[in-house]
Amino acid sequence: MRLMVTRPEPGATRTAAALEKLGHSVLVEPMLRLVFFDDVEIATAGLQAILVTSASAVRALEHRADYSRLAQLPVFAVGDASAKAARSAGFAETTSAGGAVDDLVALIGRSLTPDAGPLLYAAGRDRTGDLEQKLARHGFTVDLAIVYAAEPVTAFSPAARDALVGREVDGAVFYSRRTAAQFCALLAAAAPAAAAYMTAFCLSAAVAEPVGAAGFAKSIVAAEPTEQAMLDAISADAAERDRLTHES
Repeated sequence: MRLMVTRPEPGATRTAAALEKLGHSVLVEPMLRLVFFDDVEIATAGLQAILVTSASAVRALEHRADYSRLAQLPVFAVGDASAKAARSAGFAETTSAGGAVDDLVALIGRSLTPDAGPLLYAAGRDRTGDLEQKLARHGFTVDLAIVYAAEPVTAFSPAARDALVGREVDGAVFYSRRTAAQFCALLAAAAPAAAAYMTAFCLSAAVAEPVGAAGFAKSIVAAEPTEQAMLDAISADAAERDRLTHES
């Protein structure tokens, strides 16, 4: 299939490589551009751990001048992807909650004590959830540091626009609600008819919500919110397309 990957870098390139290995043609077209806030002050003295809910937060911490001190602290990540990013970045100790914010709260409750020091929550400007409030109800002090923002792009690249107008894209791959919403907004302005020829591949039901009114030929939600489940969903759809082609 001819697919467009819309997630921010560096995830977009990794996903594109995985899809190309499966035999797909891929156009990388991130809908969000990461901006790091390196000058945000972080008081490292007394911190007992760092909390992250995205791999982008890990990348933002890597850019900081005080990264070497931060990397000595244990990291508690909401899921496996952000935990893997922290391990790759060189953080000394990384633990994954393997799920959502409530799973991370439960993990911290089992692993840490409030009187051992504050927790640093490295987050994005447009974060969802209420991690710090939930932890506060368990007696933890959470220092919130907004270390990055994901800024939406304002137009498709010429290559992406030409591919969409020319009906050369079979499907778009969405890993977040924001990227899906931004893609649909740009599509409505640049190539509204293209959706009727495309499948929207979505990481979760929440990610799929913005695509409902965009007129996609089909919307497919991964069985679970993981990279492998997304790849499996795309492979299953490609196999079904091949079957129908051979039967016609």
